[in-house]
Amino acid sequence: MLRDQYGIASTVASMRNIDFYPLLSLLNIGEDLTTFGLNMNSPKNICPNFAGPYHNSYLGPNHIDYDVPPEYRIQDKIKNRLAPIKLDQYDDSSLFYIFYSHHCDFIQLYAADELYARNWRFHTELGVWITNVPGMNLLDTYTECEEGTFYVFDTEKWRQVPRQMILDCSKLERRFKKK
Repeated sequence: MLRDQYGIASTVASMRNIDFYPLLSLLNIGEDLTTFGLNMNSPKNICPNFAGPYHNSYLGPNHIDYDVPPEYRIQDKIKNRLAPIKLDQYDDSSLFYIFYSHHCDFIQLYAADELYARNWRFHTELGVWITNVPGMNLLDTYTECEEGTFYVFDTEKWRQVPRQMILDCSKLERRFKKK
């Protein structure tokens, strides 16, 4: 704790040099947010959709506390009256829309399950959905790999794109099982 460059002794030494190197204070103390006009004593959230410094995106609408008028709260009134969602009747494009637009929701898992039932597989390393091209035989099947032409669902073009590749089967997500 006292000997290395990241310990207390190093912190004290760099704080002593703040008079000579003022920018060094940013490393030890950080930035004073009140200089940016933020009220740090506010009882409300300063930025209600800020997820934190370790997130790459803002909080989605389902993670933010909003005051919803009571006339919009109809979940309890209609939940038993709605017809069940039959994902097996949806096309692949609709299932991909449900999967990519409903993060952290059960419907995302059910859409993934239906995609697995249609022989789509999710590649965890590439972050894409992959399936075999119908009528195309694999070039080689190894113990842990498959080589051939596969359809990859491209989210930017929103369509299936054929791609020649060697597929590492250990990187494929296992199928979600309903309880």
